[in-house]
Amino acid sequence: MKKILFISLIVFFPFVTYGQRLAVTPDGLKNSDDSTKSYVIINADGKKAMDLYNNAIKYINFTYNDPRNTIKGKIEGENLIFITYIERSLQFSSLNFFAAMYTTELSFKDGKVRFEIVDIKVIYPPSNVNNYKNIYDPTVPSDPFPFVTNENGWGIYNKKRVLKQYRAKEKLESCINSKILDISEFLNRENKSDW
Repeated sequence: MKKILFISLIVFFPFVTYGQRLAVTPDGLKNSDDSTKSYVIINADGKKAMDLYNNAIKYINFTYNDPRNTIKGKIEGENLIFITYIERSLQFSSLNFFAAMYTTELSFKDGKVRFEIVDIKVIYPPSNVNNYKNIYDPTVPSDPFPFVTNENGWGIYNKKRVLKQYRAKEKLESCINSKILDISEFLNRENKSDW
């Protein structure tokens, strides 16, 4: 019984510590708690917007290999836009792996950060970042989220909006929600400098 409880805690602890998640739907990335929202809020009680912004910059500097090229836009203390590349992040069949590159926008207010994915590109072959297909661009009304099968046959959902690529959906959600958890933990950690 203790082993089962311990394993359950290990598996579900990340979602207990931070509950808001993004889910892949035929209509785009949606907050799993409120499908009218395409973003999640990372709570950071007692932290000022400027401190959260500075910690997000530190997060990128510590986490990414090339932070200067990762950051695509910023308004000091208010907004930060950056790109994440994930090798072999989508699998549409047992042999076809795709990389994904997505753009995240963080907006800062006192005590909270808004996390939103504003663009996703699928890259194939994964080693060629210049050969991509844009699969998510919310600014294009005719293409709300081609997670639904498009003219090339790509899609996590079929044209009837039924899930057809469970592994691709699960992997993409896992990558994005892990990033939300990482950023949340980094922003909420206490800065202890004793030297």
